[in-house]
Amino acid sequence: MKSSQILLVFFGIVFGFSVAFLGKFGDGGSGHSPALRVPASSTNSENILEVDQKIKSMKSVQDVKDVIAFTQKLSSENPDDKALKIYSGLLKAFKWTESSVYKYNSDSKNLSSSGIWGTAILRKIHSNGYRAGSHLGPVFDYILGKSGEKKKKWKHFSEFQNYYLNTSKAQVDDAIKTIEEAIADYQSDENLNKTVFTFDIALVVGDEKAQNLLNAQNRYLAVTVEHVRWLLADLYRYQGNMVYLSSYDFDGLSQISSKFKKKYGVRAVVDKIFKTHYSEVPYNRDFYKEIHKSKYKNLFTLRNVKIDGKDPLVVSKEYFQKSVDYRIVAIKGLEVQKEFSAENKYIISPNLMLKGAFTSKGSLEKRRRILSSNKSELYNDPIFSQAFEVNMAEVFNSHNPAIRDLKKLMPKYESFQRNVGKKGDWPKYFHGDAPSSLPDLTLGGVIPAAKSMGDIRKALEILSHDSALPMLSFWLDLFI
Repeated sequence: MKSSQILLVFFGIVFGFSVAFLGKFGDGGSGHSPALRVPASSTNSENILEVDQKIKSMKSVQDVKDVIAFTQKLSSENPDDKALKIYSGLLKAFKWTESSVYKYNSDSKNLSSSGIWGTAILRKIHSNGYRAGSHLGPVFDYILGKSGEKKKKWKHFSEFQNYYLNTSKAQVDDAIKTIEEAIADYQSDENLNKTVFTFDIALVVGDEKAQNLLNAQNRYLAVTVEHVRWLLADLYRYQGNMVYLSSYDFDGLSQISSKFKKKYGVRAVVDKIFKTHYSEVPYNRDFYKEIHKSKYKNLFTLRNVKIDGKDPLVVSKEYFQKSVDYRIVAIKGLEVQKEFSAENKYIISPNLMLKGAFTSKGSLEKRRRILSSNKSELYNDPIFSQAFEVNMAEVFNSHNPAIRDLKKLMPKYESFQRNVGKKGDWPKYFHGDAPSSLPDLTLGGVIPAAKSMGDIRKALEILSHDSALPMLSFWLDLFI
């Protein structure tokens, strides 16, 4: 996961179910069996209706905090209300994002230069806020925070990592446990496609717009046990990504970024004035030359942290394994849902979910097999007759010296071929640059049979043909 996306995850979890059906409100429901439709009224408990009303009435950040506190209290008083328990779990996961943008965007050069929170993405979300109900504005403000708040700012990425490991990880784990408890009674195949509660789209667009739906049947949509399992898979995957991200030292990256901004900013001005072909952006070789300097000896090395006595990489792998398990079980139920041919019944179309990038059953089974193995496994290309060997166990092996310090696997400056530009041709940086060799072609045993750069590139090509191991694709990009 890109670090700029981390902040947005929970915004999507709490309100993201709406995304899939924002474009189908005027569908009209033609061709669907009336017997399968949810009535144009909520089937939820009074508790959920009360929480929904409080959400739709939010006008300030304090209201967001009050909704979170109220839902937690109401859920503790009504432990048998499964839908309320799921709401409670979602909000537990969301709570830690309060003022997180403000806390990370310090005035310090270390952080302001990194753009870690994806300012452009946040700006885009904010500028499109008119599409949602006005009650969601305070949610954005809750995450964003306010200038001048008396909250400690994170001046280094390690502070964010420590905050996650010491505070927010436990909150998300608690959220997962709460949601799992809510669906504990739905384990048998008899409960596939069982509605847990209905989702009021007014939670996204507001009551006024919801009342003007062309098809009133589309206001209250079924959230089934499959959707909840899908949510749990996302939460486990999030935890896996975050624990992995918190395992390594990245503090030096902002310093490198700041240096390159100054250096190449000057070069860009020279280019503009003298129409030269100086590079306006840093080459890859420049980055790798910098990170191998002694002052960055801790960069990309494992941090000295433990999680309940375990190595963080081991914990990260366990989260990823749990995620794929939930995803596969969810697909089993979604395949039942699609047989009902009632697209407007569900909060998200089962056919849409089953066509998604992470829902290929074959890819998920491949992911589970490779993640569960402690040895090399064959990764077959789903399109062409080619394959490569991969040992994912090594990616999470903190005893592997190359995994303890990823710089050992990264190319040296000397391994890059120098680009020679021609007068009148495109600038040299346009063509990019890539290493001609690596210190260890097997990448610490992760690609054990690799004997050339061609083998590494073939592995990347095969990985791009399905979504079985998105993390491995990201990991390999660190070295190519």
